[in-house]
Amino acid sequence: PAGPVGPQGPQGPAGNDGAQGPAGPAGANGADGAQGPAGPAGPVGPAGPAGPTGPVGPQGPAGAAGPQGPVGATGAQGPAGPQGTAGPAGAVGPQGPQGPAGLNGAALGLINRTTAAVTLPTTNANQTVATLSLSAGNYLVTGKLDVRRGTTGSVSVVCELLNGATVLETASFFVSSTNWSTPMFVTPLQPTGAVTLSLVCRTTSTSVTVQNRALSAIQLQTLTVQ
Repeated sequence: PAGPVGPQGPQGPAGNDGAQGPAGPAGANGADGAQGPAGPAGPVGPAGPAGPTGPVGPQGPAGAAGPQGPVGATGAQGPAGPQGTAGPAGAVGPQGPQGPAGLNGAALGLINRTTAAVTLPTTNANQTVATLSLSAGNYLVTGKLDVRRGTTGSVSVVCELLNGATVLETASFFVSSTNWSTPMFVTPLQPTGAVTLSLVCRTTSTSVTVQNRALSAIQLQTLTVQ
C-alpha cells in the first residue's frame, strides 16, 4: 500500500511563459479623465452653401451728406407757362419817320341803280334789267336784283351777268309770291377797251317781276385774279 504523503518540497524554478490565452470580456467604462490641453487649429474647411435670405433689418440712421456732385447736363425745355397779366402801358415813343407812299387805291366808282319793277316775258327770252358801260381798265363788278312772283306757286327763274354776249355769272333759283330771291353777282373784269355790261333774266312763267336792280363797278389801280 501507498505510504503517507511526504512534506512539500521546495518551489522549483519558473517555467517558460505559456501561450496567450483568449481575450477576456470588455470591462466596464472607467470614469472620464480630465480635459486635455487644446490641440492646434485645423485647416479652414470649404465654404458651406448660402443660407436663406434673412428678414429686412430696421432702417439705420441717416448718413452724413456726401460732397456735391458735378453739374448735370441741361434738361429739355419745359412747356410754356400761362400768360401773365398785362403790364402797365409804357410811355408813348417818339414818332417814327414817314414811310414811303403807298399804291393808289380805287380810282373810279360807277353804278346804275333803279327801284322800278320790270315784268319778265313768259317766252324764256332774256329781259335786260340793268346795264353799265365801262372803259378799259381793272374793275371789280357787282350786280344785285330782287325777283318775285305776283301769284301763288313757285316758278324757276334764271338771271345772268353779261359782257356783251359773254356770260360772266349765272344764278338759277325759284320764286313765289311769299318767297323773294335776291341773287348777287361779283366778278373781276379787265377789259382792254370799252364794254357794256348787262343784267338779264328769263322765265316761262307769268307774273314774275324784277326790281331794285343795280350794276356797279369799282376801278382799281391793280387787280390780281387768283
